[in-house]
Amino acid sequence: MHPHINDEILTYIRSGYVEHIDYEGIIANLDNKKLMLMKAGKIFQHEEEIIDKGEPLEALQIFIRPKEKDLKPIVTFLDLENDKSENQWRSIALPSPESPLQFTSRIIMPDFFFLTEELFFTKFFRFTDRFD
Repeated sequence: MHPHINDEILTYIRSGYVEHIDYEGIIANLDNKKLMLMKAGKIFQHEEEIIDKGEPLEALQIFIRPKEKDLKPIVTFLDLENDKSENQWRSIALPSPESPLQFTSRIIMPDFFFLTEELFFTKFFRFTDRFD
């Protein structure tokens, strides 16, 4: 296991599988329909292992500095109905209590899969206008 201190880490997988294990006994299999936000806070120990099911791993881990230091560590998961949000925005993580994955910093993490560039720009400006 390895430690994290005062990190908020979003694990977002497009293909492949990862197993998360932490010192609190949480074991979870992550894939393109299961996301994880790990708020390390004061200190958090975990490990990840790539699970070989014949599919290459394509994933992002986004590290954010929390608004406050030394918070209580917590791990939350988001089970998605579909792996892609075809032609629409989908909120993944927001700094809002209503968000399934909640950052402490003012970070907005949408997810989208647009079939055309024109549709992307039309929807992008509509989405970002909500946060001005």
